[in-house]
Amino acid sequence: MKKNHSNEIINAEKIFRGNCREAQKLISDPGKVDKLLKRLERKLRNIHGLGNTLSRIPQMGMLINSYFRKEYTEIPVGIITAVIGVLIYFVSPIDAIPDFLPGGYLDDAAVTAGALRLMKSDLDEYMAWRVSVGLDDEEFIAPADAVLE
Repeated sequence: MKKNHSNEIINAEKIFRGNCREAQKLISDPGKVDKLLKRLERKLRNIHGLGNTLSRIPQMGMLINSYFRKEYTEIPVGIITAVIGVLIYFVSPIDAIPDFLPGGYLDDAAVTAGALRLMKSDLDEYMAWRVSVGLDDEEFIAPADAVLE
């Protein structure tokens, strides 16, 4: 019997809104952003076949990395807050559907898809900028000691 995940998705949206409040605090603390990016990188190494929506997560990590290195700052702070909120949700062990369960990434995909509706054009512009300056499209996060000096 297939489980209806609508309650989990509603719960995921509430958690995401809380994560955006947490993201506003993180923006002023580059050390915490660095820790978030390291957690994200570790989690992504252990996940195979992210699917179309979740495949944008590494791009979000690249955007945050570039933003805090002051390489790419032509983006509204509200978008940066939303991106960090998505990343917090994605790496959090506490979310609507635990990742180890079947369908465990459904809530992560729903939160990411919802946020992408708001930030897709900004993320696409960032990725176009990366190509225009010759950055490798596959690169994710620089070694930890090079991040957020």
